Amino acid sequence: MQNSTVTKINSHLYLIQEDLEELDPRFKTKFVNLYLIVGSKLSVLVDTGSGFNPNLRATVENIIGDTELLVFNTHHHFDHVGGNALFDQIHVHKLDYIPVSKDRDVSFLSTSGTKVHDSLNHENYIIKPCDDIIPLVGGEVYDLGNMTLKILHAQSHTPGSIILYTSFGEIFTGDVINQGAFFFPETVYLGDYVEVLNEVYDEVADFLESGRLYPGHGPVGLPVETIHEVMFELQMFASKWDTGNYDEYLESYIHEFQDFVFIFPKNTLI
Repeated sequence: MQNSTVTKINSHLYLIQEDLEELDPRFKTKFVNLYLIVGSKLSVLVDTGSGFNPNLRATVENIIGDTELLVFNTHHHFDHVGGNALFDQIHVHKLDYIPVSKDRDVSFLSTSGTKVHDSLNHENYIIKPCDDIIPLVGGEVYDLGNMTLKILHAQSHTPGSIILYTSFGEIFTGDVINQGAFFFPETVYLGDYVEVLNEVYDEVADFLESGRLYPGHGPVGLPVETIHEVMFELQMFASKWDTGNYDEYLESYIHEFQDFVFIFPKNTLI
């Protein structure tokens, strides 16, 4: 099953979008965003999607030609690592290494509809990992030829969440920062999450005017100031996170507010 599109953003950046809403609207998320950065010496794929596009590697290779490819996972959730087995090697932060290195049980998708059933039922709802996984610690810098790419550890959405940014100011935020459906983690205090966002903002402050955010979901090319918007909204909900509509499937409280749909699990830490 293939449900993805490719859009050229600029001379060296491509957006690959998977239609997650088509697979299962209960996640309240329209797209999973993957990014392909084409350097003159090295190319980089940011995330591998949900695993429902068997042609992902061919799509990438058709764009980059003979250029060497590095593949990064922004974090360990299934919709960002599902295509890992299509590639020879994966880079992920060491704190997310264990879940990325194992078979991924996605049996919770068994009620997602016929497209998911037809794709995964014969695999018993198991997504296979890549055989070669390189752990990251944060702070790594990669020379892509015509630009550099830096890795920032941003422990928040998951323990091993990372943000990647180029010397051109393209900032790939995974699920740490995005508009639309914003899933708050169960394992992080709200105040700590806000502090991580503040550290991210300071890290990319040089790109305040020219930089753009490229999240794992929702709209792309967001202004850097969006980081402060997320911080502000999270702080607003500190005392009322559990007052929204309760979603039984997600086991979370839902707050719809302007550009965001904040999703707080019932065990949110304050």
